Amino acid sequence: MKKKPCSKCHQVKNLSEFNKRKDAKNGLRTYCKKCKYLQNKMWRERHPKQMQIYHKKRNILSNSINYFRCRKDFIIENCAICNSNKEIEFHHPNPNLPLHIYFLCHKHHFEIHDMNGSNYDY
Repeated sequence: MKKKPCSKCHQVKNLSEFNKRKDAKNGLRTYCKKCKYLQNKMWRERHPKQMQIYHKKRNILSNSINYFRCRKDFIIENCAICNSNKEIEFHHPNPNLPLHIYFLCHKHHFEIHDMNGSNYDY
């Protein structure tokens, strides 16, 4: 099994212990999953105000999705890009307008977030 060193803890680990990264030469991140988790955790602890804003936006988006799903007259449309009706997801281009949504298949939803550099881990 192939291995590589983590640039944070310097331990040599299996490739499965690294998250993927498309723009890296080997397709993997330089930090192992454990180090990246700890780095993210420390960032969240040092930036409580930004985390509060993030969670507030996530709650607004979540509530808007539940609003749509609970309505009996609500019809889920096909993907706005490819017209597929499989794996339809809600896309909010502007989190400040939670009821302004597009319907996208999972593939195109992921691509839009990937193009915009958004964190989108499913």
